[in-house]
Amino acid sequence: MVRAHRAGDAFICAILCLTLLASPFGFATVDGRVSHNASRQQGSCEFSRVQLVRLTNDHRPYVLTVRSLGRDCGSVSIMTDISSASGRSAWREALRLTTFQGGEPPHDSSNPSRAQVRRIVQTWASIENSGEAPTWMGDSIRPKASSTGDPTVYLTSLERSDYERIRRAREQMVCVPIGPEIGHCIVSVRRKVTVFMTRGV
Repeated sequence: MVRAHRAGDAFICAILCLTLLASPFGFATVDGRVSHNASRQQGSCEFSRVQLVRLTNDHRPYVLTVRSLGRDCGSVSIMTDISSASGRSAWREALRLTTFQGGEPPHDSSNPSRAQVRRIVQTWASIENSGEAPTWMGDSIRPKASSTGDPTVYLTSLERSDYERIRRAREQMVCVPIGPEIGHCIVSVRRKVTVFMTRGV
């Protein structure tokens, strides 16, 4: 019970933090050149990965950019940007790497290396299928894992009908971390990019 209570507190804290993190940031415009699985060095401890993602089955693809920001690898932030092909940002958020790791900024001797930051940028966002999301049963207040032994908690702000429609459509969704063992998945609902579900342990 104590473990579940602490996990719930951490989960709620991450949601509150996300409210601050998901607002627009004054970062540089995403590079208009799109190359699948591209990664380029921008400076000391600054890397990016750019790829196409199709958040709906009947709409033009978006450009997904993951970028590390900061010359000091120990204080780097990871920015996720989802833009239209014309370059207009539809979703942008950032998270300090130390927040994702769940600790205070490390000492200089334990700072992540440039190679480690580059690997994090490469694997930060996963493109998953909305059909893998848990069902929202009629007698439940939220989606739940099918296995009783699965400790994952799922939350969504969508109406049940929208949630189930997206799940049944088996569309692509972009999933990114928002804290230690907590992340959310982003889709397009009626041409508006939004959070489909939040999941965490």
